[in-house]
Amino acid sequence: MSYLGWGLFLLMFALWRTGIRHSSRWQLNMLNYVIYLLMDDTIYQDQKDKFRTWVLSDGSTTLPQLVQQAHSVLENHAAKLNLTVAATVMLGKFKWHSGEAYKQ
Repeated sequence: MSYLGWGLFLLMFALWRTGIRHSSRWQLNMLNYVIYLLMDDTIYQDQKDKFRTWVLSDGSTTLPQLVQQAHSVLENHAAKLNLTVAATVMLGKFKWHSGEAYKQ
């Protein structure tokens, strides 16, 4: 009987750990995507134009459905790009190379 208890405990722990890993990966992808967009105006404008085109072409019939679809598109795009290194490099380049123009 104690083996069953330990087995259930280990299963629940593994599921909890997997959920935490997925949640933190999702949050990191979204934050890096935002940094990526904020650090380059041309990238931001291109992504904004593409997103607006997608919104106009989407076949959603209700606003909640459109919002859910938009969330899915942004999450998938951020996960697909995997911008951890790119966002870090862009921040570093700005801070130590081109950030002098912004100092006052």
